[in-house]
Amino acid sequence: MSKKRLAYWIFQILGWSGYAFVNITIVSIAEVSDPKNLIKFSFLLQALFFLGSTHLFRHFIIRWKWIKMSISAILYRVFIAVLILSMANYLFQITISYVLGSFSQDTDLKLVAILTNLFLVFIFYFLWSAIYFL
Repeated sequence: MSKKRLAYWIFQILGWSGYAFVNITIVSIAEVSDPKNLIKFSFLLQALFFLGSTHLFRHFIIRWKWIKMSISAILYRVFIAVLILSMANYLFQITISYVLGSFSQDTDLKLVAILTNLFLVFIFYFLWSAIYFL
């Protein structure tokens, strides 16, 4: 494995593990009721989804040679890709909460919850993209 590829995997694993760790720590400190550790488990699953989806995104960036494009062409493509990734991430979260038995139609499908989640996840994907293209 090349040094560049090894560095990529180290940053991927450390970054998304850090995401899970920070969220699990916040849930623990806030003493959120989580008797079966479902919230913590869902953050681990979400970190794995981020890891997999950003790696797949990287695959397409390389395959379609986005690195060789102009900044404006890259920004347009990244915006669309990040929007799609954010929606896929939200659907994954809803699916996980349903499977784990913590889904609540009254809260999980409120427009404000959907938009807030999409916005926050969009920020994470966009930051990942910005770091990747640096």
